[in-house]
Amino acid sequence: MSELTLADNELFVEYTETALHEAYVLGNPDLPIANHRQELEKSFAENAVTIVEATTGSGKSTNVPQILLEMRMMGRLDIGEIILTSPRILPARTLCERIAAEISSKGVKAKVGYYTQPEGSEEAQRLQDIAVVTEGKAAMQIMNRRGEPSDKLRYLLIDEVHEYGKFTELLLAIARKKTNPQSPEYDKNFRVVVMSATLDSQRMKQYFSHTTTGHIEVKVPTYPIEQTATTESIAQAALRLAVEKKGTILAFHAGKGEIESTEQAIAKFQSSVEPSERVGVVPLHSQQNAEQQKLAFETNPNGLIVLTTNIAETSVTVPDAVAVVCGGEVRTASMTTEYVASGSEVLELGHISQSSFDQRKGRTGRTGPGV
Repeated sequence: MSELTLADNELFVEYTETALHEAYVLGNPDLPIANHRQELEKSFAENAVTIVEATTGSGKSTNVPQILLEMRMMGRLDIGEIILTSPRILPARTLCERIAAEISSKGVKAKVGYYTQPEGSEEAQRLQDIAVVTEGKAAMQIMNRRGEPSDKLRYLLIDEVHEYGKFTELLLAIARKKTNPQSPEYDKNFRVVVMSATLDSQRMKQYFSHTTTGHIEVKVPTYPIEQTATTESIAQAALRLAVEKKGTILAFHAGKGEIESTEQAIAKFQSSVEPSERVGVVPLHSQQNAEQQKLAFETNPNGLIVLTTNIAETSVTVPDAVAVVCGGEVRTASMTTEYVASGSEVLELGHISQSSFDQRKGRTGRTGPGV
C-alpha cells in the first residue's frame, strides 16, 4: 500500500507553536469533534486514560489520531507510537486511506499504514507515525512486547468498543494492567483512548478507576430518521426504497449466505426491467478483495443497494446512504464442544444488540433525512 505512505515526518510550512496551536493544521475542522479539540488535548496531556463518547458521524476515528500526531509535531507530547485499532479488516484499510489523505491534503508529511492478519502496508509498523491495526493483531503485538521498556508515550486508541468482541475484551484487560500502578505490568508511558458512539461511560470510568481518566462527550446533530417496521423481505424493502429515493440503500445481513439469497431475489424482481433502468446491487463483506469492496462506495443514477454484513456497521461510511434496511440478525463466533471434543469455533446466528441497531440506524440521516 505504498500510496498510503507519505514522506518524512515534518511540516512543509514553518509554524510557531502558538500559530500552529491556533490554526490546528491536522484534522477536519468541519466535523463536530473539532469543537472539542482543546478538551481532548487537555485530557491526552493529563490522563492515562481518555474516554471519547462520540455519536456516529462525529469524526472521532479519523481525527483523534491526527490530534495526537499534531501534538507530537508541536513538541507538546513526546509520543513514540500512535496505534488505532479496528474490529475488522475493511474499516482498518478505509480508515488508513482516509487519515492519510486528510494529512496529505494539509501539506503535512507523515507516514500512515494499516496492518491486518492477511495484508498490510509495505513499510514496517514501527516506522509509521500512525498505524491502523485490527484488534487481534494489536493485542498480540502488545503482549509479545511485554518486557520491552518504552521511553516515549505509547498511545493505544481502542475504537468501536461497543462491539466488544473477544479481542476488545483482551485489549481492555491489557490496557487496565498497563495503566495500573499496582500491576507488575504497569507502564508509566502507556496511554489509552477508548472510543465509541454507544458505550456506558460510567462503567468504563469504573473499570479504569485505578488511574487518571478523562471523559469527552461529543453530540452530533443529525437529520430526522424515520423508523418503521415492514413485513417485506429485505430484498423487497431495499428495492422499493432504492426506486423511491434514487439513492444508496444499506441492507444489513447476518452473513455472506444471506447476502447471496437477497442478491438472487433482487435479480428476479428486476428481470423484467430494462438494464438501463435497473437499480445497482453491490455486495460488501469480509471475504471480498479490496477492489470488490470499493464498488460499494460508488453511486448509481437509478439507486444503489449495498448488501452488507456488520462490516459496514462502524467506521466505514458509505456515502449518501438515504435508508437502512436491517433484519436484526448477526453471525458471531463461539466455541462448541457438541461435535468436537477439543472445541471448535462456529458462527452462530443471533440477534443484534441495541448498540448495533443504533449504529446501523446512524449510517443514514447524515446528509439529509433518512429511513
